[in-house]
Amino acid sequence: MQANPAANALPHLQYRWVVAVSLLLSAWLIWLDPLINRDAIIYLRSADAYLQDGLAAAQQLHGRPLLSICMALLHQLTSLSLVHAGLLITSLSYAALCTVFVATVRTLGGNRTVQIIAAVVILSHPWLNHIRSSIMRDPAYWALLLLSLREMLLYLRHPSLI
Repeated sequence: MQANPAANALPHLQYRWVVAVSLLLSAWLIWLDPLINRDAIIYLRSADAYLQDGLAAAQQLHGRPLLSICMALLHQLTSLSLVHAGLLITSLSYAALCTVFVATVRTLGGNRTVQIIAAVVILSHPWLNHIRSSIMRDPAYWALLLLSLREMLLYLRHPSLI
């Protein structure tokens, strides 16, 4: 895969703005829709079980309690409630998803204008914004999936392990 020289020559979009807008958008949408989604109740119960009785208890409530464990650990580290810990993790996952999406567009050869359009698309996508106030595992999965695609594209451009 050949590198696009124009993409390397032009300045890239500063990702901190994408992260900031994503976090502000998450905060606003959580404020507009403060109800807890159905899946979040399972994650919250599993996190509470992890705090009370450990991993085995959390696994009895939810087979893959990774989000619940992260919520419980964040709760222990920061004294945030489990709900707010889950919302923070989900909001950070959405910020990572938006940032990785724009970074992948840059890797594919998008100049600054195309990166701005990509940021607007991902930040204004109606389905993503509809579920943004929910506590869920999906945005972290999507972010890591896109990150792996970006890394594969970078590897195809320069195939080396270092």
